[in-house]
Amino acid sequence: MTENTNEKELKEKRSRYSDVAVILRQLYGVRMTGMPGYILLQDVLYKYLENKNLTIDELVEWACKHFVFTISVDDAYDEILQVVTQQLPEAENGEEDVMMLLPKVLSEATDLYEKRMLFGKITEAVHKLKISPMIKQDIISILFEIKRGKTIDQALEKLANEDVAGVTEAERLKEKAKRKKELHNIILVAFSSEVELLEFAETIE
Repeated sequence: MTENTNEKELKEKRSRYSDVAVILRQLYGVRMTGMPGYILLQDVLYKYLENKNLTIDELVEWACKHFVFTISVDDAYDEILQVVTQQLPEAENGEEDVMMLLPKVLSEATDLYEKRMLFGKITEAVHKLKISPMIKQDIISILFEIKRGKTIDQALEKLANEDVAGVTEAERLKEKAKRKKELHNIILVAFSSEVELLEFAETIE
């Protein structure tokens, strides 16, 4: 294995671990970051993103082996349960409950991780375009929705709705239509047509 390969793998591991830390803060805040269950869950998610073929038992066992002190798998399940249920007192039937809850947690965390990865790739691609910095964020937002499966019109509709969320009901339809038109015009400033935008979106993997 070459030195460059080693460096690339190390960079990917660091990036994934950093992403996992951010995702868990999104899911559970910072109140429990020092709890054993939180640290174990962080390692479970890290390993899951590396290898989705592992079972829940295998993930928890791996986290136990890498924990800062010796902990049994049964105790690890109890500690993780306190985090995923947001309950601080010691829980009963930890393994059974975590086996039911953890797949949902991993699915939600994976969705957030994939969104972060996609957003990063889109941002990198858009920053290479020779367009005004003032419209780059809107283009990134539009492309993000398109890459998540929306049509251009659906993407503009969603973004316009978000942008007028604080507007009064009486003004909302008017302001939404105005914002939607602005976003469409931004597309035509950055690209020669909607087709070119879609073709650019296809280049982002």
